[in-house]
Amino acid sequence: MDIVSQRKPLRILVVLYPQSPLMSKPEIDTILHQSIAQLNAIESDARALFLATWPHRTVMVFDLCNENYDFAQAHQPQDLPVLAIHFQTKEKIKIGKASEPNAREVNNEVARYHNLHGHAALPMVEDHRNGNVPTFMSPRNMGSPS
Repeated sequence: MDIVSQRKPLRILVVLYPQSPLMSKPEIDTILHQSIAQLNAIESDARALFLATWPHRTVMVFDLCNENYDFAQAHQPQDLPVLAIHFQTKEKIKIGKASEPNAREVNNEVARYHNLHGHAALPMVEDHRNGNVPTFMSPRNMGSPS
């Protein structure tokens, strides 16, 4: 894609559907590798931010070429363009640029995840399967880490 080949800062939203082979074992490295391959991007340009898994959907977000990423300020939304990759089945993979409202929502969610997870190392992982309910012991808006 042209937008990827320009090597400008870009946020990537990856959505796995139940029929996707990636859904059976949603691991960050595998999803990242498959996504990078679909985009013809350079893996060393990627920074995995978070993975959230539910029974019927898995969502991962990573940045490409985002040299301005600042972990200390990442709980404040960035204004980055967003590409979405939908792994629907083995053969059906859709890639497209997110609309402005959808990009804003993704950027706000990334900031929210950084706030909720506090100063935990990247990538942030949440597993909502099997009745799991994530708990957040030290969100950033509750004060500085000890």
